[in-house]
Amino acid sequence: MKTITIETTDELAERFAMLSEKEKRSFVDMINLLLEDKRNLRQVMDDISEYAQKQGMTPELLEQLLNEK
Repeated sequence: MKTITIETTDELAERFAMLSEKEKRSFVDMINLLLEDKRNLRQVMDDISEYAQKQGMTPELLEQLLNEK
């Protein structure tokens, strides 16, 4: 396995540093899945959005979840 470096904002780097090891691993796993997928990022995001909506996700619920601390 190789380590890669990505450029991001200071705020995002700080938020990532505050994650637990389990959360960091989940984040890395998600990135791996996205990069292994043969679809482009927009197609993957559209599929995720469609799935979330079928599971009952609404813009209001998403906003509420994103605002929780």
